[in-house]
Parts: sequence; C-alpha cells; structure tokens
Amino acid sequence: MLILTRYAGERVRIESPQGRQIWIDSDEQGLWIDDDGGYEPIEWQGASTFELDGEDIRILHMGTTGRRIQHRLGIDAPKDYVILREELINSGKGD
Repeated sequence: MLILTRYAGERVRIESPQGRQIWIDSDEQGLWIDDDGGYEPIEWQGASTFELDGEDIRILHMGTTGRRIQHRLGIDAPKDYVILREELINSGKGD
C-alpha cells in the first residue's frame, strides 16, 4: 500500500496500463474520487473500493490533521498501475 498526504486542493492520479485514469481530489471536507466527471466521496477514516479497468483499487482515508487541512491516505492498486501526485505530472517527472 502506498501512503501519501495531500493538503486541501491537491490531487493524485491513478492510471491503468490501458490509459484510463481516476483522480483523488482533496478539500476541506475530505477526499473524493473524480471518475469521468462524477464525484464520489471516500469514506471518512474508512476504506473505499473503486473499479478501474477490471481491477479493484482500494483507497483508505487514514485521517486528517493540522490547521492547514492535510489528509493521509493509503492506495492499494496492482503493481502495473501508475500512481502520481499532481505536482509530478505537471513537472514532467511523472511521464
């Protein structure tokens, strides 16, 4: 399981080997899955499972801390799926 922290307004992209993507968005209220324009909440301090190209992706909201809202999350995905923080995508280091 990959463990990340995200401040409100930061995102993570999960991409399948076939190129389909889902995003994990963070805001002051929690974490959300953005899948083809539809938003689904990730359960507060619980696990949510989403399907991406026939594989289950498990996302665990591990907690929220700080004055500047910071969420801790775990992502469990097949090894051939790419998980990148948005700032790495924009910098060109993730491609």
